[in-house]
Amino acid sequence: MPTVTRLGATWITASNSTAPKPPSGSTAMATRSSLKTNAVIPSACAAKTWTCPTNAIGWTASGPAHGPMPTSRSATSAVSRATWPTSRGALAPALPGTPNARPSPTTRKLKRYWAAPTASPTCCPRCKQAAPWPSAGRSTLRGWRIAQTSRLRSSQINSSTKPGPPLHQLKKLLTPSGRTSVLIGMNRQGLLRGHSKALGQRWIGLLAVVAIGLSAGCSREARRDRHLKRGDTFYQAGQLAKAAIEYQNALRLDPLHPVCLRQLGKVYDDQGQYNRALGLLEKAAEATPQDLDVQMRLCRIYLSANRPAKAHAAAAAILTRQPTNEEALRILAETAVTPEEVAEVDRRVEAFRAQVGERGVCHLITGLRRLRQKDLAGAEQAFQQAAKLDPASPAPHWALGNLYLAQGQRQAAHQQFEQAVRLAPRNWLDRVRFAEYKIRLGAVEEARSLLQALVKEAPEFLPAWSALAAVALEQHRYEDCAALVAKVLAQRPEDYLALLTRARLSLAQTNLAQAIAQLTQMRAAYDRVPQVSLELARAYLLSNDLANATTALDRALSLNPNYPEALWLKGQLALRKRDFGTATNVLMHLARLNPNRPDVQFALAAAHRGHGAYDAALAIYQNLAKGYPTNPQPHFLSGLIYRQQNKLAEAEAAFTQALQRQPGHLSALDQLVKVKLAQKQVQAARKLVDDLLARSPRLAVGWFMLAMVHRAAGDTNNAEAALLKAIELDTNAVAAYSVLAQLYAESGRGAEAVRKLDQALAQAPNNPVALIQKAMLLDRLGQYSQAAETYEKLLTVAPRLVLALNNLAYLYSEHLGKLDRARTLATQACELAPDSPQAADTLGWILYRQGDYARAFALVSKAAADLPDEPEIQFHLGMIHCMQGQETEARSALRHALELSQDFPGAQEARQRLAALDAGSDPADPQAVARLEKLVAQQPRDLISHMRLAQLYSRQGAWDKARAAYEQVLNINPRSVPALIQLADLYAGPLRNPTKALALAKEARSLAPEDPHVDRAFGRIAYEAGEHSWAVNLLQESVRKQPDQPDLRYHLGWALYSVGRVTEAQEQMRTALQLAPNFAQAESARRFLAWTDQAAQTQPSTQAVAAAEAALQADPNFVPALMLLGAAHTAQGRWDQARQTYQKVLAKFPQFTPAMRALVLLPRGSGDVRQDYDLATKARRAFPNDPEVAKALGKIQYQRGEFSAALPLFQQALRSLTNDAALHFYQGMTQLKLGRKDQARRSLQRASELGLPPDLASEATRTLLELR
Repeated sequence: MPTVTRLGATWITASNSTAPKPPSGSTAMATRSSLKTNAVIPSACAAKTWTCPTNAIGWTASGPAHGPMPTSRSATSAVSRATWPTSRGALAPALPGTPNARPSPTTRKLKRYWAAPTASPTCCPRCKQAAPWPSAGRSTLRGWRIAQTSRLRSSQINSSTKPGPPLHQLKKLLTPSGRTSVLIGMNRQGLLRGHSKALGQRWIGLLAVVAIGLSAGCSREARRDRHLKRGDTFYQAGQLAKAAIEYQNALRLDPLHPVCLRQLGKVYDDQGQYNRALGLLEKAAEATPQDLDVQMRLCRIYLSANRPAKAHAAAAAILTRQPTNEEALRILAETAVTPEEVAEVDRRVEAFRAQVGERGVCHLITGLRRLRQKDLAGAEQAFQQAAKLDPASPAPHWALGNLYLAQGQRQAAHQQFEQAVRLAPRNWLDRVRFAEYKIRLGAVEEARSLLQALVKEAPEFLPAWSALAAVALEQHRYEDCAALVAKVLAQRPEDYLALLTRARLSLAQTNLAQAIAQLTQMRAAYDRVPQVSLELARAYLLSNDLANATTALDRALSLNPNYPEALWLKGQLALRKRDFGTATNVLMHLARLNPNRPDVQFALAAAHRGHGAYDAALAIYQNLAKGYPTNPQPHFLSGLIYRQQNKLAEAEAAFTQALQRQPGHLSALDQLVKVKLAQKQVQAARKLVDDLLARSPRLAVGWFMLAMVHRAAGDTNNAEAALLKAIELDTNAVAAYSVLAQLYAESGRGAEAVRKLDQALAQAPNNPVALIQKAMLLDRLGQYSQAAETYEKLLTVAPRLVLALNNLAYLYSEHLGKLDRARTLATQACELAPDSPQAADTLGWILYRQGDYARAFALVSKAAADLPDEPEIQFHLGMIHCMQGQETEARSALRHALELSQDFPGAQEARQRLAALDAGSDPADPQAVARLEKLVAQQPRDLISHMRLAQLYSRQGAWDKARAAYEQVLNINPRSVPALIQLADLYAGPLRNPTKALALAKEARSLAPEDPHVDRAFGRIAYEAGEHSWAVNLLQESVRKQPDQPDLRYHLGWALYSVGRVTEAQEQMRTALQLAPNFAQAESARRFLAWTDQAAQTQPSTQAVAAAEAALQADPNFVPALMLLGAAHTAQGRWDQARQTYQKVLAKFPQFTPAMRALVLLPRGSGDVRQDYDLATKARRAFPNDPEVAKALGKIQYQRGEFSAALPLFQQALRSLTNDAALHFYQGMTQLKLGRKDQARRSLQRASELGLPPDLASEATRTLLELR
């Protein structure tokens, strides 16, 4: 009885069936929907077949007589017709679900079954007739590879069958030929053997044949080429994003293919993603140096990225192959710096002329040369000639525009830039540059229109979108700006302008912490771009962190010493700190770079004035008056200097000239009135004020001037009336209130005035003017509590009155001791009037009294810059400088305050502080310590005196006293960075407490993370404390910020040496000596270089050993001498002495990798396998390519029984040490332990041939005999 089995909708008969049979000549097809493949049998081969007209979705199989089935990729029809051969030996066993079958296990491993070979992959495996399928990619199997099966998928039609193998497992069934595979089912008794004798057994497995055809078109090369072709199509259509995807896919298939690299680089270049384009184009240029398009793109990117050396080399390479390339010739001239490079440009220009003739680029290069020689007229003439000879080139117009812009001719520059853009409309980057120029001019809407037109024309050019985001920020469209930035960063997360705009957006939204974090992260990515450090400095300034702002500015200027914006900001910051020397130097440098900037000249004159160089300031003002004859400011500022010098006639003339140029200049009029009063010309002053009031009768400042004239004339009543009129016109006239209160107090009518004000308040209790007058009068009379009560009542009437908030805050802080309430009120005043210098000074002084000196300095320094002639504010600034340990600045501010007035609140303390600053300032004075001790006893909160005393104690070796003095400084100001660093130095050195030293240094760095001096001190302290890797990182950061400091490089050299980076250490020492051959540690640096060179010798001379022993007598821990001595012991076979010497090195420098290596390579171990293993592992990490270290670690791992880990080490070592007999021996023994006997035999034989030591030779011989 034949067995009839159903698979899906396909029935198969086993043995000679008498069941109905399908007609011969039909086609046998079986499909698996998940594979989307069909198996086709030629009709000529069908023996006994029949079909069932149903949807046949399932597995198909052929017996061993037929061999594997070829496959075809024809589409699966809705109703497939499956036809099976039914000749003996070609049938499947009973399937699960039939009466004769039992359930098969879920998973079973199958053995390999080998089929009979067939004649040809293009012939039918039975009748050898031509097959109806394509021959490409079809190969014949000699065997069927059987893999692990899993549960059949639920998509099987017959629910009684178990799930079959998924697609990812079928892919594993490829035979070694890589073309086809067969999956054979199984029953519970075992595997189907594929022989006709087995048909009588009970089977419950599944026999299935899956033929997967992989044509030649599926190779990696073919897929790469298809991606390239599609990418080229997208690129030519301008669809850059789609082209990039295709090129990326192609590059994944062939990462080094030059066409893939070139095309993807071009896409990124066209999109403005220059950072991404750079690496790809560099690789493409390396592979195909003859591709001039790639070279030219690289040249442009280098030039725009401020990498002139790279741009120069790329331009030279282009000109070598194409001497007439004008753009390359221009870039070569732009980037020529050295005399040799300039001579090369001249040679190439002459060759260009000889080959092409006179062209515009020749004159353009001449203009660049004259521009460097400061010949502006000659440069302009050359650029104009270049534009005339080559009217279609935009380059001369860009050059002319930049020249005009530097000369301050903005309109002419705009015309040239516009012409350049018109000549090259496809140069999208230049169009963005032109839009950015319009933004700087203030034509923001025009820039927006230009950029919107550009993004319509080139929607995938990211710099245009970034520039649009910047425009949105300028127009305060913050939501649009954020959306545009997000759009750019989603495609290019490292986009410079988008990241910068995002940080500026955070600043505009007053999210200072976020802006600082974003800029700090951005600086890590763009560490060579000075603009990032400049923006970070501005963010620190807005957060009142002047120390970090200064450091960030220094970083920007170290990258570009001629950066105008950074120089300007540093000059302004120096003026604000009253550091007039620094301000003068910085602004003079900026003035040389930009001689036509009037704001720079005004600032420089202010620096000269603050420094006391009045003649230099007057000379600048006179030049400005000539250059800007209609501007009143030069005359007004000259008048202030003359008045300060008490040159009243010159001051009168200067103020008069200022008023002639601007009759409404109230400050000049006020100063002229004061000069007239000082000259006792009361009537002349009265006439000036009367004329002003005739023109502007409701001008409060005019009535105030009139009151001052009346007061100077002794007319108290009219003065009072004028002051009351000024207050009536301006209830916030602070000066009028103050003078009125002073007037009442001086005339002895204070109590009477208070009674009158009380009477007025009885009629109108919420009259703010009366309340202000009463409060200020009570303050003047010394009745502080009543004055505070009046101010509190006034604030219930007018809670946002800045005058009341500020005055009440000052009262509480100075006279009533309510600092917390005072701080709250002063903070409210600053929030309501952020530009008020009086409010800033009040809040700053309150913070000073609370010990918050950093924030106090930020506020008071700004107030002092805004009101330089207010003595009390200058006194406040000087006191804050004292508490920060800034002696020079403190002395300057206090002296300036006393020069302005000898009678102001705090004048007596200012004189005392100046005396203290002068006391003990000479460390050579034998009485300095006694004088300072007496001074700090009298003024226990004098921080500078405590600091000086601590330093003197340190010089005398009185370490405990020095420590106590520094701790007293920190009690006064816990955030004093100099005290923290110097105390940390004390703990790291003589006090020998490295843990405490590191803690103090960490605290100092947390307070000033951008300060390179802190990095330097912290690195030095970390080195002394044994944290050598940490020291390297800190000192490297400090060197990056201050590359020209030789002592810093000296310390970095020792830190690098301590971790075994000897070559880098020597480079740092040499650089230090090049910077300053006679710096403080120069002799020690030369000694270091000499010793490290000698220590590198494997067999030191007798003289070198003697010198090392002598050096070690002076310093037993001098590591270079120890290393030389260890090398000598090793060379002489004194292994124990060598080990002791190297261990002494590691006791000094635990991370000194050369000593680790030397210990590992000693012939005898320490006896402690674990210790040797740890040491060898560290040496291996430090020297991953060293064959000797690999051999040593391999031997240790062999001894530990870690044979799998040891074998790769021996193999690596043998690639270099090919004739090392012992290495071959250990490799052979390891292979034997791993069961690789043939390999072991060959290795041991090779070891014996090379010659082994006796102990290893006997073991090798014995092992070889056993292997035979």
